[in-house]
Amino acid sequence: MKKIIKLTLLTLSIFYVLFTNAQAIQPEINGNLVSFKCGAPNATTTYWTFGNGSVSFQKNPFMIYSDTGTYQVRLVLSIGYDKVDTAYKTIQITEISNDVIDDIFVPYVDIEWFPDIDTSVFFDIKVYDRLNNLVFFSNNKNVKWDGKDVAAGRYIYLIQTKGVFKYGTITLVK
Repeated sequence: MKKIIKLTLLTLSIFYVLFTNAQAIQPEINGNLVSFKCGAPNATTTYWTFGNGSVSFQKNPFMIYSDTGTYQVRLVLSIGYDKVDTAYKTIQITEISNDVIDDIFVPYVDIEWFPDIDTSVFFDIKVYDRLNNLVFFSNNKNVKWDGKDVAAGRYIYLIQTKGVFKYGTITLVK
């Protein structure tokens, strides 16, 4: 006698958590400069709040806190159109760094801008606009920012030299 086996294919809707809170927000704190990393590599959109009134849509933003204290950071992210999740992390800022360098730069007059630092240990420099969009990156001390492709305004730069972070602002005048 033959046995007939009938297979029924079921379509399952599986809900899954995009991440756990422990892995979603990965801060690196250097004084009052905090670099955040989104722990969901496939995130298509991100929205960060930093507990101080500032927000960012960058996947891996940074924040320079002006005061010591405890801050509640929130990350809302999506993967595609139908998967959204939110994570929270509390961070503690215990010191305000004195490694802030402010500068003024006028393209076409100053030709190029580069911070006054020891370039023998130079690792990299990043320049961001006020919305945390990266506008310049260099890991070559001979490649300097000319500021010609951006509007006049205030920019933030981050310098990393052998694990030491320095940052400051550049006021670009045109």
